[in-house]
Amino acid sequence: MGLDLLRLSAAQLQNLPKDGKVTSEQLVATYLNQIDTHSIEGACLHAVISTAPRAQVLCKARESDTRRKEGGLLGPMDGIPIIIKDTLCTPTLSMDTTCGSFALQGAKAKQNAVVVDLLIKAGMIIIAKTILTELGGMKGSMMTSGWSAVGGQTRSPYVRGEVANAPFLGHSTPCGSSSGSAVGVAAGFAPVSIGTETDGSLVQPATRAALYGMKATPGSVDTVGIQPISPAFDSVGGLAKTPEDLANVMSILQGQKEYGPYLRGSWKGLRVGFVDPNLWQPADFVVEPNEEFREQTKLIAGLDHDFKASLEEYFGLFEEETRLGKKMVRTLEELIDFNSELKDLELPPEQPDQNGLLEALNNQMSDERYKQGLEITRSRTRTAIQKSLSENGIDVIMGPADARIASVAAAAGYPVATVPLGFADFNGRAFGMNIIAPADHEHEIFRVMSAWENTFGPREPPPILAGDAHSTGVYV
Repeated sequence: MGLDLLRLSAAQLQNLPKDGKVTSEQLVATYLNQIDTHSIEGACLHAVISTAPRAQVLCKARESDTRRKEGGLLGPMDGIPIIIKDTLCTPTLSMDTTCGSFALQGAKAKQNAVVVDLLIKAGMIIIAKTILTELGGMKGSMMTSGWSAVGGQTRSPYVRGEVANAPFLGHSTPCGSSSGSAVGVAAGFAPVSIGTETDGSLVQPATRAALYGMKATPGSVDTVGIQPISPAFDSVGGLAKTPEDLANVMSILQGQKEYGPYLRGSWKGLRVGFVDPNLWQPADFVVEPNEEFREQTKLIAGLDHDFKASLEEYFGLFEEETRLGKKMVRTLEELIDFNSELKDLELPPEQPDQNGLLEALNNQMSDERYKQGLEITRSRTRTAIQKSLSENGIDVIMGPADARIASVAAAAGYPVATVPLGFADFNGRAFGMNIIAPADHEHEIFRVMSAWENTFGPREPPPILAGDAHSTGVYV
């Protein structure tokens, strides 16, 4: 159809049917074709774990086209294709919810995740579910980001070379458990996507895909029907090519909050503080040190304490039997046994351990001690952030997205976001900046995002797919 899926935003796509140039049905078909072309075949990005039945989603698209003709669109995202992380239950959409594990393949959830129903109510068309780090990265203690037994290894469309012998968040990886959601948007599989985050799982893959991404304030989005890690830290968010698209997605997730007025495209009235990048670098065991990259980019314990109980509660959302009459796993112990019995699939040589699950099983921390630790961590982190904001007269704090900014936000229970900045000279991977604001101050983050985009211009698409070379270095 001649559509530039790597660059077009949802807002731009919404204008095409309005102008009579294309229908939502044609858009959905085009995005599904892009998935077929480059997820398993073509660029072999392995970003999508399952697609919705074509006839089903095309029918939904025709319904949107009818509403458009009759002047009754459900909102700015009506008729727009979207992909979501495979931790969200989707029984009405004829797609499994596996969390990347064969233990859940074929299992049928009893009802959709609340977020899924919100997207459907807004007229969005969920066309696929994305690959993730298995069980949100909780299975293996050092599992490579973007790998799962069911989906295989997700690849960045920006990085030159393969993911090989890398630390779990290494420079060649797509980073974070919401990796497929990020890679899918960058690769033109959908204009927007949904990811989840406990500590960096959304904003880090967003920055590696040169996207705008946001983890909402924990508690501001209903997480029922989504695989948990630690409910006190878990949240949901969106990934998009533009702040406008991200604002529209976050509005749906957070109950129709209105972020449009904050997309002013101006730094006027904004006060931004930046951390020292020399002091904010990731540990070497997380991302292999690269002094060239560090020079170029100079411009919480206890998370697994409630993982066992919350995961087993999540398992309870599924029917008793899975495909082929196999009994549904109900406990963490049963999941560990399942992985051991199917070690050729679940514990292959490249990802051979499930130490994360074993550590969670053997966690001896008392509920009282965990609660005390959580309260102390949250209080001290919030106090430190608020002190930085007030003493320096600033609205938000920004820092390198490869650093532990997301962990600080997680400890505080604050929203965190990412904006694209540039590309590494040594391997082409994207990098960006994180933004922290106080709880329920997503609007301040959107002010920064809008000004950022207006200053640095549109993000650059992956050269592997665009067929042209992009300039490395920082956007100018």
